[in-house]
Amino acid sequence: MYLNAPVSRLAAIIDLAAPIPGTPAEIAALAERARPGNGDSVLTYLQPAGRGVALPILEVREHEPGFPATALAARLGDWHPPQGYMLIDRHPALAAVCDDLAAQPIRREVRIRQVSAVP
Repeated sequence: MYLNAPVSRLAAIIDLAAPIPGTPAEIAALAERARPGNGDSVLTYLQPAGRGVALPILEVREHEPGFPATALAARLGDWHPPQGYMLIDRHPALAAVCDDLAAQPIRREVRIRQVSAVP
C-alpha cells in the first residue's frame, strides 16, 4: 500500500482473499455487512457496470521505515505512485521492492474479521 502525500511512501502490505464476483446488489450486501451504512454507496457505484468484485482483506501489515517516494524513484527510475490497484506480478521491479518491504520490521498489523461470501 502506497500512502499518498503528505506521507508519500510505500508502507504496508495487504493480503487479500480470493475475489468474490457478484451483481451490484450482492456486492453491496457484502459491503453493508462488513461496514453498516456502506452498501448504498457501493450499489450506486457498481450499478452502471452491472457487476462487481469484492476483494476481501485478510490482513494489513505496516512496515517501517517503508520506502519514501524518493527512494522508490531512485530504485525504480520513472516512479509514479499508483492511482489504483496494481497486479504486482506485472511489475517485477516493484515486486522486488515489496519483498524488501516485507523483510522490514512490522510496525503494526491487523487481521480482518471475514464477512461470508454472497449468500
